[in-house]
Amino acid sequence: MQFEQFDSSLFFQEVQKISEEVNSEDGAGNLSFASFYKKVEKSLPDETYQAVKFIVHLHLTNEITLYKEEGKGAFIQLKAETFADSQIIEFFYFLPTLNLILREMRLIQSFPAMVLEFFNSSFTNEYFSEELDAYDLLDEQDRFILIYAVGYFITYNKKRIELNRYSKFFSRATYLSFCQQITNESSLLIKEGLIELKSERYSDEIGFMLTNKTILMIFPNWDLEVEPKKDRVSFEKHQEGFTLYQPEDLKDVSLYFNERNQKFKDRIDLIIKCTDKEKLSSAALAMMISGYPGTGKTAFAKKLCNDLDLLLMFVEMSDIQAKYIGETEQNIHRLFNQYRNLWKKSDKPVVLLFNECDQLFGRKVQVEKSSDLFSNAVQSQLLNEMENLNGILIATCNSTDNLEEAFKRRFLFHMEFEKPDFETRKKIWCGLDGAWTSNSKMLNTISQYELTGAQIDNVLKKMSLLSTIDDTIQDQLLFDLIEEEDNILVGNKIGF
Repeated sequence: MQFEQFDSSLFFQEVQKISEEVNSEDGAGNLSFASFYKKVEKSLPDETYQAVKFIVHLHLTNEITLYKEEGKGAFIQLKAETFADSQIIEFFYFLPTLNLILREMRLIQSFPAMVLEFFNSSFTNEYFSEELDAYDLLDEQDRFILIYAVGYFITYNKKRIELNRYSKFFSRATYLSFCQQITNESSLLIKEGLIELKSERYSDEIGFMLTNKTILMIFPNWDLEVEPKKDRVSFEKHQEGFTLYQPEDLKDVSLYFNERNQKFKDRIDLIIKCTDKEKLSSAALAMMISGYPGTGKTAFAKKLCNDLDLLLMFVEMSDIQAKYIGETEQNIHRLFNQYRNLWKKSDKPVVLLFNECDQLFGRKVQVEKSSDLFSNAVQSQLLNEMENLNGILIATCNSTDNLEEAFKRRFLFHMEFEKPDFETRKKIWCGLDGAWTSNSKMLNTISQYELTGAQIDNVLKKMSLLSTIDDTIQDQLLFDLIEEEDNILVGNKIGF
């Protein structure tokens, strides 16, 4: 940067005069920046921004030294010291002071522009600058974010920086957009492996951390290991946040539904059978399955995957809900990224199953306490991820009465699984191995009890544990267990 249009000789005459005054007062040549600026203002360019640029230029050319003193503000040392390291390192050390000076001059919004201007014009031969130039897809905002984070690391020896430190440099809309790019890991800085999202366990503040790849751009002689970006998804069964089932891992069981629910299953089967994976990749087949517990909502998803040779990504909501603010949103984003990666890598379609998600998909609440704000932020993140989802999503819940309207819109199919009717219960009992299969009277009797498929399964599990050799006692035991499951505690028992 050149300043030939300024009369620097006049400026240095003023500086020399001030330096002599300060030294005579045993001030060691140090003066607060505000006082210094007032003294030399008449020899600086008329515009404040240009005047500050000129003074910063003199610092970078080692004519004067600007520095920050904790608790006292910005100072100027009128007798410059030689740089102890490269000029770019000196510049990084200087960034907090420049930030302070611009704040004193009420030019804080100019900070990103000034940083980039000095950086681009002054450090073309520095190693870090050359390495950074290789990332030509980074825009000016990304470059400033990284440069400031590097300066923070060099000054304070901290690799992690909170996002809120950038709030004063951008407009609110730009800052919120930047935060979203970091938290959902869509930022090019993250994709290029220069930073990584890093939550602080005992802090509410979201932040990111410089990677070793970036640190080696500044200090190439440091002995640091650069790990390749980890692929967070594999075909292992148990993974962070979900369980992955191959079709053969799922039991091939017979399921019986009421006529309406069976038509729904047949329709979904037909859609998936007749649609290739590429076409499914461009659309979202999202289903909300609600209904009374034990009516086969989860079993429906597993049966679908077993019958149609699909992978099942099984998510229990408790696995992704975290204790600390901000972590649940990160878990949701990470989970959907894993799903997208798995879909790309697999030769089979993948079903993403959110099991028992009543609380997560419920209506947003009026914010009265911090936990309400946290809950609404989680839902907003989930809505955003669902909006951009391509593939097959199934969510199960007990009731849709409290379902947020925005979630309803994002589900293409809605189906309530009803309790099995009499004929369906007969099919369920007939599909099981027992004495009732050859005794029509007994079959009709036990089918009158309005049990769900899961309750019938519970009865059989109890029978296997309590069964006796005596068939008569066994029949009576069956009815006792059915009544127990059906909560019939009074009245005459049905039996033979």
